[in-house]
Amino acid sequence: MTLSVAMVHHHLRGGGVTQIIRQQCVLLGRAGIAVTVFSGEEGPDDFPAEVVCVPGLGYASDTTPGKRDVNHTPDSAANTSLKQPAPRLSDAAEKSGSAHFGGRELTAHNDPQTLLSRLDDAAERAMGGRPAVWHIHNHALGKNPVVTAMVAMMAEQGRKLLLHIHDFAEDNRPHNYRGIQQSGLRISNRPLHELCYPTGPHVHYAVLNGRDYANLKGAGFPAAQLQLLPNPVENPAADAAGAKSGADSGLKPGPGPHPVPGAGQHSDPQPGTGTHEAASTARSAMVQAAGAGATAAPTRSTSLPEHLILYPVRVIPRKNIGEMVLWSAISQLQSPGKTLWAATLPPKNPAYREHYSRWTTFCADHRLPVLFEAGVHLGRSFPELVQTATCVFTSSMAEGFGMVYLEPWLAGKPLAGRLLPDITRDFSDSGVQFPGMYTRAMVPLHWLDTERLGRKLESAINKLLRDYGFSRQDAAAATSRWMQTLFTGDTIDFGVLDDDSQREVITYVLTHPETVKNTPLPIPWLEEPEGPTRTEKDRIDGESVGIRIVEPSHEIVKEGADFSGVNRSDKVHPAADIIASNRSVVLQAYSPDTHLQKIQELYRAVVLAPVQEVHYISGADLLGQFLKPEQFTLQRVSV
Repeated sequence: MTLSVAMVHHHLRGGGVTQIIRQQCVLLGRAGIAVTVFSGEEGPDDFPAEVVCVPGLGYASDTTPGKRDVNHTPDSAANTSLKQPAPRLSDAAEKSGSAHFGGRELTAHNDPQTLLSRLDDAAERAMGGRPAVWHIHNHALGKNPVVTAMVAMMAEQGRKLLLHIHDFAEDNRPHNYRGIQQSGLRISNRPLHELCYPTGPHVHYAVLNGRDYANLKGAGFPAAQLQLLPNPVENPAADAAGAKSGADSGLKPGPGPHPVPGAGQHSDPQPGTGTHEAASTARSAMVQAAGAGATAAPTRSTSLPEHLILYPVRVIPRKNIGEMVLWSAISQLQSPGKTLWAATLPPKNPAYREHYSRWTTFCADHRLPVLFEAGVHLGRSFPELVQTATCVFTSSMAEGFGMVYLEPWLAGKPLAGRLLPDITRDFSDSGVQFPGMYTRAMVPLHWLDTERLGRKLESAINKLLRDYGFSRQDAAAATSRWMQTLFTGDTIDFGVLDDDSQREVITYVLTHPETVKNTPLPIPWLEEPEGPTRTEKDRIDGESVGIRIVEPSHEIVKEGADFSGVNRSDKVHPAADIIASNRSVVLQAYSPDTHLQKIQELYRAVVLAPVQEVHYISGADLLGQFLKPEQFTLQRVSV
């Protein structure tokens, strides 16, 4: 099947979406499918497809055509705001493509018809005409409402569209959502916020995970035009040699002496392009680590303790670094000097500097076995850190696709920490096992100033709902219901807490060590300490363990099974069997070849689909699917 495909995205800066576009261009090129990429910015020199810059496709805050906004630092998309709403177009202006309205010049930066005409001209020059399929990434994220309006116009015109959604304005990004609501744009005299998601046989949607699929279907998206398209996971055996040499950026040793583990020192983070870039950097480096010898016995520095627990993360609030600090404190109380907990990267967004600094200072003040910017301070590359680690750890409270749950197995390392069931359920259904991981870490409320916590939660929830357009009365009623959901009896999930409350819990633990003497660490891969065993009874009996970790329903330990003792007497890694099994599943279910097959099937379905009347799902329809108390955490609203 010979196809011409136009991929469209706001930018091609280093990041998660760009990484997927890059991979797709390589795969499609190998399959003989011609791909041209249209972006609001120039592409990098090494991009594996022709890139055409179309000013107006970029973020609405980008004021210079073809250039990135130097003030754009989206470690969190929730910080995005529109500098100026676009003007409303009259019906006559829409039909005529008039270049002026109300005395103002209409451009591709404020007029969807002008932007579409410019995109068509670019396609004509680069491709010789319009493509068979327009593959558009994140069209309704709220970064540029003009693009969202343009896509609605394309659907109305009968163009064959594959709308590939990686992130949603409705998913804890109220500023983006409000930007669409307040854009002033109208198509056929309907406001843009009603037209965010066009549907019809010739308009198909691709989403990353089962959560997003269920949310879109629940909002009324036709199942026939809704497809699950997981991200591809690179095969390290094939791709390690080609991994970017820049993957270690920011992890090489800096000048001067390196601090000892646990010193809590850090460098001043610099502004940059954000968390997706961090994910992409860690991804490339994880592939390098796998290719460097995933099955080889790790080498250990004599300066390191017995175990290194590695959290490959850029330390921003939603990554919930406080939870790693909590476990480090408990491990130090139970087995002093045996385990070092390490995080890899500082934040790039200046807005998160204080968040980062306060955690590094806290760890240093309490002499906790935590090391920030581990590669810098240990003088090791990221692949070397991975190979030295006992296991990889995560305590993240929000992920898109969730690559962190797949890549450690390819690097020959087990994973420990927190699961996000909405994200990991797909992986479990595919056969990936997550023994010993948990979905919640419940801490007693009497360890906290509950009145202060209640005020913080009430204020944050109410603000989130009001930011999403709830009336004062509706927001107050919903806030009350959410509060009841978040407080479970006399406990609350540690991951729901804000930084100050998390430090309050950790301080309580450090000053009352007897409260956690029976708390099992959620790391089944450590040698059994002299303290508690990690039996199912210990996990459930919150009274005896102080902190109760809750395992996911699809990972309940069978009767008589105890993952904590797996192969402890063997000379190989205690998780060897699980690593091998998970590695096989990941390479089969999430391979680039599988991704290519699915995307070709999607293109075929779009091309063969008839063009019929377009209907719309509004952002408000979808908002109710995402905006749920079970997903709320103060870690996503702390800045």
